[in-house]
Amino acid sequence: MYIFIDIIHRTRGDTPSSILFTSIFLAITINDHLRIYGCYRKYKYGYYISLFVSDIISDIMAYFAYGYIDIYMFMIFYEIILYTGGNIGKILFISDFIIISVTILRQISSFKELYSISFWRESGFDNGIIFYSILFICFICL
Repeated sequence: MYIFIDIIHRTRGDTPSSILFTSIFLAITINDHLRIYGCYRKYKYGYYISLFVSDIISDIMAYFAYGYIDIYMFMIFYEIILYTGGNIGKILFISDFIIISVTILRQISSFKELYSISFWRESGFDNGIIFYSILFICFICL
């Protein structure tokens, strides 16, 4: 709910963007509801495709519309970690890790900001998640 309100708040000056982003978020929310309640279980790879679609669309939204959509990206990331396994789970995990990293790096206006303390203070959570993910990948692969 807060992510929906944040999208409306951040795009309030541009009506077409507001309609577009809220519609997209509503669509991925419906997709998540259908995935959680097992509507995609009757298909062989339905759950994974639904998860991948939610992941890609949320990453695209985070790329263009900043805000609390980042939280949704990490929720999908944790769902991949907790509920997927095997080769498909590893592929989803690595692709999501790369996409989240690119999205976070895109939000940096210049690489000179990496040397400032304020950048690390403001994006400490994101960097912590990336560090945790690297450790998790190393733990799984070893």
